Amino acid sequence: MPISISRPSWSMIEGLVKGSRSHLIICAPWVSAEGVRKLSAYLAANLGLPCLEIWTRLADVLTDSRGILDLARAQAGRGTQVVLRDSPDLHAKIYYSDDSAAVFGSANLTDKAIGNGLEIVASCSEKGELSQIKAVLESIRPATQTVSPEELEYFNTSQRPELEEAESDADRPNVMPVWRRTAITAATANSEGRRAFLVGAGPKSEKVHLIVKMALWRGRSINRYDLIDGTRLEKIGPAKDADIDNFKSRGYEVKEPYYAEGETDHWVKYGIEQAQKLGLKIEK
Repeated sequence: MPISISRPSWSMIEGLVKGSRSHLIICAPWVSAEGVRKLSAYLAANLGLPCLEIWTRLADVLTDSRGILDLARAQAGRGTQVVLRDSPDLHAKIYYSDDSAAVFGSANLTDKAIGNGLEIVASCSEKGELSQIKAVLESIRPATQTVSPEELEYFNTSQRPELEEAESDADRPNVMPVWRRTAITAATANSEGRRAFLVGAGPKSEKVHLIVKMALWRGRSINRYDLIDGTRLEKIGPAKDADIDNFKSRGYEVKEPYYAEGETDHWVKYGIEQAQKLGLKIEK
């Protein structure tokens, strides 16, 4: 069948998903709660799908990362291999099945785009066109990062709420998803090391001291999430085992409690000095 061009409809996605027999790729920057709901319903009618890949902006509040995690776990429970991929730069919208059919165009997997938006998509099943679409997908793949269910669960529980709370604020928090921290660490293996925190409780204030001993990441700026200042310390509660486990799970080096309350400023200044030596910008 030659390429067919039209406005998108959910029936197009439904037919593609239900008809997939081996490998389905859902590639869309934004996947809304309604998009996840419909995709889940279509997949429920296709119990024999061996592999599902979802490529999206998982750390964007416009994407239903909680719903995607639930969907991934449900599919895994049915025996489907599920691969989640993230990229903050993803803009392609491609729905690709089995090297046999594809829908691509301007529509994200949202009701606003597919159900009501002024969008355009193309549908095709010709081998020549499909090979070109697959080549584009394969060129995008290396720029995406695989995200484990455990990493996504941590993001949904510990990081996404902060983003959602500040969504309407002009000064949004600079939250880096845990899986991107790992990638940056791997890419900067020649720097002076990962972030090293000293975690403990001051004998007077009983505040947790998150004191930056090293925050040396080449090629990027240092901000208030790297260098913990006095204002931030005032908002931190007493140290608990769960806090320490939390930091360890995020890839930080956690040292023994540091009780010398007067040394806090020393370590913050030390982190700033070391960052400046590397030519990194300090953002307050």
